[in-house]
Amino acid sequence: MRIALRNLCVVAVTFLLMCCKDMSNSPIIQVKDVREVDYLNKTGDVIEGTFVREIMGGQVIIVCDTLLFAFTSNPEGMLEVYSTNNLQHKLASLCKRGRAENEMSMLSIAQVYKKENHYYMLLVDAFVRFCEIDITESLEKGYTVVTRTKMRQFDQMGHAIFLNNDIDYTLDYIPRYNHPEIEDDTKYPRVKYTLVKGDKHTELKFFNAPTQVANEGFVDDPYYGGVDKHPSKNIVVNYFSYMDYLLFMDFDKNHYFAVHQKGSTTHEDLYVNQEPWIRTFTSCLPTEEYVFIFYRDGEYANILQEDNTWHPELLVFDWEGNYIKGFKMDRNSSSLGYDSERKILYTFTSQKEQLYAYDLSELLP
Repeated sequence: MRIALRNLCVVAVTFLLMCCKDMSNSPIIQVKDVREVDYLNKTGDVIEGTFVREIMGGQVIIVCDTLLFAFTSNPEGMLEVYSTNNLQHKLASLCKRGRAENEMSMLSIAQVYKKENHYYMLLVDAFVRFCEIDITESLEKGYTVVTRTKMRQFDQMGHAIFLNNDIDYTLDYIPRYNHPEIEDDTKYPRVKYTLVKGDKHTELKFFNAPTQVANEGFVDDPYYGGVDKHPSKNIVVNYFSYMDYLLFMDFDKNHYFAVHQKGSTTHEDLYVNQEPWIRTFTSCLPTEEYVFIFYRDGEYANILQEDNTWHPELLVFDWEGNYIKGFKMDRNSSSLGYDSERKILYTFTSQKEQLYAYDLSELLP
């Protein structure tokens, strides 16, 4: 027993040393192009949405071409599928809660892509099982068809982006990460980016040093946000929820750059938390041409509306980080989807379980 315990201690110490070594040898990605963009209080008129339907227990929506997917709390089908041609009719309820191979426990992350006339969804189930679902075949057969799975522990605070639309190749983003393997982690930014390809894990550093904060109680805030991927390219946008800062990562061209509001704080400056606690970027929607993103730090977004909520602005950027246009939303929403063929924006409010549609066909270039 003593020998086994001693060997276990040696393994544990060796693992910690390897983690420290990996941290110090992590590739530093040079974000050389950090430029200012002016989008503050530049949005146009309020755009009015049309009520489409209620989705009971709905949480998040995703739109790909003319398919709309709604994640719900319904154990008989946590993934509902609709056609945008007739949203009053549900095509299928997939991902039943259970323990069978084609059943799920808890859906957390998803991407949809098209290959050889089939639609596929990549998702993470219960933070341990990475799955690929053939949506087209599932609709044809009337039940969930799982084509690939991979077991891998995943941090519940994190988000995974599937590069090359492959469950074996991801960018893992973990905000508010305190580097438990390091005794003194104050020298490291409170965020972790890891490229996972098969069994190989490569940690990336986009920031040379941690952002200095005026109040130590807010040391995590400069890095908290989310990530989303271009539908067909390995370009990822990392939006930050408490800074006017968007980080673009093009893994195909090894090109990394950032944009931020003119005159706003960057990661090289002193971060001073706002009072009251105000968010900047929240829900993000990547499309082939644009990056749609909710913005909550402008004058309009900080007006308490008649429905007793704050309505965000919708900012539109291209994939070079240029600000294209912006709109004031007529209601508060938590999730976005976009039909690129007809230029219809869909928003969903999980609190009210309501789906709305906005015609942008004459509003975008």
